[in-house]
Amino acid sequence: MKLFENIAKEEQEFPRLFANYDERRYGTLFYNEKIKDHHDSNHAVIYPEKIDNLDVVLNEITEFYQSKGIQPLLYHPSCENYFIYNAKVLNHCGYEFMTALDSRIMILKNMTMPPLLGRLDIRQITEYSMIEDESYFIERDDYLTEIYKNCINKKSRHFSRLFLRT
Repeated sequence: MKLFENIAKEEQEFPRLFANYDERRYGTLFYNEKIKDHHDSNHAVIYPEKIDNLDVVLNEITEFYQSKGIQPLLYHPSCENYFIYNAKVLNHCGYEFMTALDSRIMILKNMTMPPLLGRLDIRQITEYSMIEDESYFIERDDYLTEIYKNCINKKSRHFSRLFLRT
C-alpha cells in the first residue's frame, strides 16, 4: 500500500478511537449519541468499490442516523471526485456536497526543516483525572471532553500529549 493510501485509511478510521461504530458491507458508520452534532464522531465512511447500488446505501445510512437523532453526514471516500461523479444520486437522496468541512491530508515536502530532536516531550495520559487537575494543558470543549474520555483506555492505542520545549 502506498503512503497516501495508508494515510487516507488512517484518516478514515481514526474515529474508532473515540466513537462507536457499526461496520457495514459498504463502509463504517461512526456515531456517539452523547455528542450528536460532532462531525468526527458522527459520520459515515463509504468504500465505493463495495457499493453496488448507491441509492440503497444512502437510504440505509440515512435511516441509521435518523433513528439515533443524528444528522446523516458522509465523509468523502479516498477515491477522487466520487461525490462529483455521483452528484445526481446524492442530491436525489437528499445529500448536498459541502466544502466547509473538506479535510486535506498534509505531507511534509520541505525536507530541509530542522528536526525537533531533544525538543519533544511525549507523555501518556492514563487517567482522566490527569486532564481534570490541569496537569496537562489540553484544549477542552463539550466534544473534546467526551472524546478524551473515550480515548484514554483503548488497549490498542495510547492517548498522549505532546509538549514542545522552547
